[in-house]
Amino acid sequence: MKYSIYNVNHELLITDHLPLSGDKDIFFYEPFDWNKIISLFNEKSIVLITKKPEVAFNEFQSNYEPIEASGCLIVNEQQQWLMIYRLGYWDLPKGKIDEGESPLQTAVREIKEECNITINPDDCTFFEHTYHVYNLNNKPILKRTHWYLCNYREQYTLLIPQIEENIEKVEWVSREQWKKRKQLSYPSIVQVVEKFLSYKSK
Repeated sequence: MKYSIYNVNHELLITDHLPLSGDKDIFFYEPFDWNKIISLFNEKSIVLITKKPEVAFNEFQSNYEPIEASGCLIVNEQQQWLMIYRLGYWDLPKGKIDEGESPLQTAVREIKEECNITINPDDCTFFEHTYHVYNLNNKPILKRTHWYLCNYREQYTLLIPQIEENIEKVEWVSREQWKKRKQLSYPSIVQVVEKFLSYKSK
């Protein structure tokens, strides 16, 4: 079991085994000094090695105010997926869960609002959780995003970006196009797309 939490371009990995890759800056073993770890996480990528990743993750998230969000990776019959371009980054449609909504209801609503795409909830399955931290009004926030994989069968739908949400473009993206856009995407979005591509390759 493992948890990946992102802070801009830094990752905090909580895992029960030593990663094979050496791309992290600092490794910690139990017991954890959470104040030190959270302070370093602002500038470094970190690995926490623990026999109980779920317990360690719960301890980590107790230092943050939780926010729940939901989004979709929408795939058409050509195996392209829908991405939005906002504030210089390629992203996936997503948004905060409103009171009374289920995560899937939020995902379907956000797709319609941000892209002008109507998705049948029956064509969606839960796919992944991602986590990232940030500050909002001087409060540390941990956002958990529920991701759904949705099949889209319509051929001709006018894609309309939600300009008031700073979305400049909505486009279908192929594997080849993703190779370039990956560099202009958030790590949590890369995690979702790469998992999808790995899943489709099997």
